[in-house]
Amino acid sequence: MDYYQILEVNRDADIPTIKKKYKELAQMWHPSLHAENKQEANVKYREITEAYEVLSQAKYRAIYDLYGTTGLKKGAPNEKGEIVGGDYQFVSDPDEVFRDAFGRNPFTEFFDFSGVTPSEANGIFNEFSQMSAPPRKEKAQPVYHDVLCTLEELYLGATKRVEYFKQSLNPDGVTTTKEPQIANLTVVKGMKEGDQIIFPEIGNVSQSEEQGDVIFRIKQKKHSQFKRNGNDLIFTADISLGKALLGSIVKVQTIDGRTLSVPVTQIVHPGYTQVIRGEGMPINYPPTKLSHATPTKSKPKEKGDLILQFHLIFPETLSEDQKKLLKEADL
Repeated sequence: MDYYQILEVNRDADIPTIKKKYKELAQMWHPSLHAENKQEANVKYREITEAYEVLSQAKYRAIYDLYGTTGLKKGAPNEKGEIVGGDYQFVSDPDEVFRDAFGRNPFTEFFDFSGVTPSEANGIFNEFSQMSAPPRKEKAQPVYHDVLCTLEELYLGATKRVEYFKQSLNPDGVTTTKEPQIANLTVVKGMKEGDQIIFPEIGNVSQSEEQGDVIFRIKQKKHSQFKRNGNDLIFTADISLGKALLGSIVKVQTIDGRTLSVPVTQIVHPGYTQVIRGEGMPINYPPTKLSHATPTKSKPKEKGDLILQFHLIFPETLSEDQKKLLKEADL
């Protein structure tokens, strides 16, 4: 839905221009003036009113200009991955919107209501609206599409161009066709397998259904070095028997390109692990939770932990001197 096109104004139109055009179109398309095509007029009249309601209010217009009706009504991720918009729904009485704007009903210039009380006139207006209201359609089933991401993309965040297929209505208005579509997804740092990115009302459409959603489901590729457990990363380091007993420094190349030098000072036995705090995956706090979080004195944890596991490498042979030293050590 293009609000500017509906109101027949340019995208840089000021408020007086928008208000003037709204008045003209609302009076032209009021359902009471269209007995032969009342349902079509009612739809048009409501669209005109919704367009005016959005474009005449700066907070709604700004969101619409950036993210369209999807962002306005369902919310959309900005460049930081935060959800913006999503708090607008058109539930207004179109006649009330007109009265608020101009102090009278949109069709008082066309009808003589002398001798009719305001409440009686409002009853007539409401009757017109109810008679012409189109039946509500069920929403189509969502399109699900899996998006394969590397651990690096989930760690660092990424933008992915994804092709998916949806059902579109043919020009005959009855039959449908499966068509390829492209979506640009923002993969937020810390997302994990099973997380969903929802694009409202860009999915399947048919003659009898409202357009459905497209739901992209995150899938994670297997990594050559790290395993993921929630927000924690697990790294398995090879260590010789001597270093396992005497201590060593383990080098770990992180996903973002740093090298950690981890001192191992305890005896490494089978099943031994070592935890490096805050070197795991970024924690993806949903924006809805962040905005309602109770402030605390301590900073919330930003990353999970890195858990070092060890693979003991035993020597294949021992020299006589090595055997002698082990005997003397009584190991």
